[in-house]
Amino acid sequence: MAGYAFAQMEFPFKATLFVLLLISLMVPIQTMIIPLYVIMRSLGLLGTHGAIIVPGMIGAFAPGLSGVFGVFLMRQFFMTMPKDLIDAGKVDGAGPLRIFWTIAAPLAKPQMAALAIIVFTMTWNDYFVPLVFMLTGDKQVLPLAIVGISGGRGGEVSTAVILAAVSMSILPILIAFLAMQRLIVESFMRAGVK
Repeated sequence: MAGYAFAQMEFPFKATLFVLLLISLMVPIQTMIIPLYVIMRSLGLLGTHGAIIVPGMIGAFAPGLSGVFGVFLMRQFFMTMPKDLIDAGKVDGAGPLRIFWTIAAPLAKPQMAALAIIVFTMTWNDYFVPLVFMLTGDKQVLPLAIVGISGGRGGEVSTAVILAAVSMSILPILIAFLAMQRLIVESFMRAGVK
């Protein structure tokens, strides 16, 4: 919704807010990890998968669904949307919220699918944040486990076991891509036509 607002609506300080949003893209997670750690500890989420899921969904350390990258990506799509569609909704008496839900959001499904794949891949492959938030070894995420079995934390394991673990880590991303492949191809086709 924020991407739509930045693309199609007029409000005070719109350009300034968007520049601040883009500047926040340049802030690395390493600068925010201590406040995030304190927040997750106060919520009692340390050592659980919630410590990764909650900040990830809001885009605190990865391009989350409502994070800065998601807003930027969706804004770029909504900027290309014809103004005539918006005007037609206004003529029919629809307000900004109804125009978004009935006109803009259905047109943005391919871009939302592409964003979902990007967010899923970034979150699935993240190494740094789980390393900080997952304190115990029994709830480790796959990238940490692969490093653990590959000898990065001591011990020697065969190459076949490491390759099997890496293959297993690729499967969820492949399945997610195949499930949304039609929408992703459609988004590339729309971008090529424009």
